[in-house]
Amino acid sequence: MRPRNPIPHTGMLARAAVVACAALLLATQARAERLVVGVDRAMLVRVDVPVDTIVIGNPVIADASVYDQTTLIITGKAFGETNLIVLDSLGKIVHEADVAVSTPRNTVTMHKGAARLTYTCAPACERTLRAGDAVDEFTNLQGQVSTTLDMGKGQASQ
Repeated sequence: MRPRNPIPHTGMLARAAVVACAALLLATQARAERLVVGVDRAMLVRVDVPVDTIVIGNPVIADASVYDQTTLIITGKAFGETNLIVLDSLGKIVHEADVAVSTPRNTVTMHKGAARLTYTCAPACERTLRAGDAVDEFTNLQGQVSTTLDMGKGQASQ
């Protein structure tokens, strides 16, 4: 003789709950995409449904913009991880992804005491602007880059 269950149908409810949780877990895993983009790099992401709104968890780490109704541009801004949520015009989530922003290839970091300098070596090593570099060297290089860009704008307008 089987032991009597004091609460009728709890075994069936427990099985249904387990099945529902498993289905939810599988659905979440199926749509949880991982995007990896380098700092100062961009990538295209295509979605199946027209996009209305995009949300980036931490806009300091990455940026996202809509190129057309089904194409997004993801840009890496700083090292780290965040998430992306894409909504349609009804506010329904149509795409989700984890976004990891990584060190670009060919990057070399040099430490001089407490000061840090970053170089991009492709093929020759040149100083590059990276958050966290020594303030004086960063500011000096930033000024040089701004001057060069301003010179280019002046030549382009003539």
